[in-house]
Amino acid sequence: MRYKETMTLSFSAETKNRLRAYAEQNHTTVSQAITDWIWAQPVQQAPADTQDNQQTGIKKDTGVEEK
Repeated sequence: MRYKETMTLSFSAETKNRLRAYAEQNHTTVSQAITDWIWAQPVQQAPADTQDNQQTGIKKDTGVEEK
């Protein structure tokens, strides 16, 4: 079973409002609208499940602050 992870995204106010409107019009949540969109896009090579994805620079949130 796969667990969902939290990801923080930053949007302009206009983009945030547009995402909310799109989700409402499609009777879904913003999170689900983004998920549906990304799974509909072709991806050359999906990154493997790793602790630190070197291709994207995205690090898994461990809850521990780096100093």
